[in-house]
Order: sequence, then structure tokens, then C-alpha cells
Amino acid sequence: MSAQAYAVSVLDRHESELVEQAMSAVASRSQTDALILQGLITELRSTSELLDRQRPLRRPTALGGEARDESTLIDHLCTIDGLSGDLALR
Repeated sequence: MSAQAYAVSVLDRHESELVEQAMSAVASRSQTDALILQGLITELRSTSELLDRQRPLRRPTALGGEARDESTLIDHLCTIDGLSGDLALR
């Protein structure tokens, strides 16, 4: 498989080539392990694509009629008790 097949936006060209070499070595010893790793790489690619589609946190927006920006996010996160349980998103 070519380095392009492993390309994920979080990996540069050299890292992709290294992954290709590592995958070849793994596949030569265990095709099952190589398939598992290929699945994980596919998940990494999907996660990277999902994150690329998200609005940057620093870009202002409005939600529920309220202005939201970097400072309102910081203010909200500072008021949350990190030990109290789940983060309530509103």
C-alpha cells in the first residue's frame, strides 16, 4: 500500500512514509495485526476529517440568542466544577 493510502491530515509526508514502512513490516509478520492497525488508521482519518469540519472555537457565533466567542467559552469553563460530573452543554 502506498504512503498516500495512510495519509491523514495530522501526519506529514515523512510520517506517512514511516507508517507505510511500519505497516509493511507488520503485515509481513501478521496480516491480522495489519488489518487491525489499518482499521485504527481509518478511524484516525475519519476523526481528523470530522475535526476539520468543525467551527474553530475562536470564531464568534451565536447560540440560543446569545453571543458566543472565545472569552465566553473561557468564562463558562472557569465556572464549571471539574469534579462534579458531566459537562452540561447548553
